[in-house]
Amino acid sequence: MKKKPTFIVLGLLVILISLFITDPAINRAVKYGDQEAQYDWRLFNNAFCNLKTAGHCFTNEVNRTNAEITLYRLLLDNYNGQEEVKKHLTQVVKSIYQFDRTYTELTNSQEVRMDSLLKYKDQVFAPIALK
Repeated sequence: MKKKPTFIVLGLLVILISLFITDPAINRAVKYGDQEAQYDWRLFNNAFCNLKTAGHCFTNEVNRTNAEITLYRLLLDNYNGQEEVKKHLTQVVKSIYQFDRTYTELTNSQEVRMDSLLKYKDQVFAPIALK
């Protein structure tokens, strides 16, 4: 009788360790209007990968940030003068230091203009990369 609970606990432990090692990805998306960018969200936040590579794997936060950057680029690729998109992207550039600094350095201007943003979208909205 006492062996049954032990087998159940060991079985659950094996399942938990297997999940930690494989860290399955769940597909998520960030959306704005009719545009969408997909990203992987991992159950254990890529902890095992980061453990064995000393932190050289993307976390859920980095995956989401890169998906947001992809979404901003999609919005620019499909921009047709929509005022709502213009306001949103202007607010994004002004509210995120990295984007604001890059944009200001490239244009020598504090005012976000869509023609400049379209021209420099690859530099302003550069995805996060591991080194």
